[in-house]
Amino acid sequence: MATSAIGPGFLTQTAVFTQQLGASFGFVILISVILDIIAQLNIWRIIAVADKPAQDIAALIDAMATNPSETATLVPLQSAIGDHFAPQKTVAEMIASLEQESRPAFQNWAMKSAALLKTRSPTLLEVTRRQLNRGGKMTLAECFRMELGIVYHCFEHGDLMEGIRAVILDKDNNPRWNPPTLAALDADVVSAFFTPRWDADSHPLANLERLFG
Repeated sequence: MATSAIGPGFLTQTAVFTQQLGASFGFVILISVILDIIAQLNIWRIIAVADKPAQDIAALIDAMATNPSETATLVPLQSAIGDHFAPQKTVAEMIASLEQESRPAFQNWAMKSAALLKTRSPTLLEVTRRQLNRGGKMTLAECFRMELGIVYHCFEHGDLMEGIRAVILDKDNNPRWNPPTLAALDADVVSAFFTPRWDADSHPLANLERLFG
């Protein structure tokens, strides 16, 4: 999904390289992240107005796809994931559920997951939870339109840039989230991530259904 394009794996690897090569490398990475997101937005605009048949896109995906050589690491955890991340739970309830996991097969994963979630932006955790719940009831085109608005708002809110500062630029690994806790979240601030920025006809991705069915 669009808002997960900069994931924890990317940030972890970038932090290692930045520590080795210095702050100048971190600045280059920051600029590349911003340019990458801008490029993705522009690509979607081009796709939305182009007259390229959907079958060409499908053929490209088929050509690039590969079969994994190993079983995905999350497959053995599927039942636990379903238990702890049930859609009706709040983020706080998900973290509490993980911390209460007592089954030996899942306990280590659950403790690490809970600790990791506690380091993330409370606002963007709640945005992600709502996004997943909404997306399950949307078409793919509707999901893309929703995510485009969320990406814009991520820059406006500030936690995205604060995370980049803490991990890549200053490397203090001490992000100052706004707000700092889940308990302090403002529901209206979270809802603003999903407020439409365009009307239906002027949305940059308005033509996805016409182009791709």
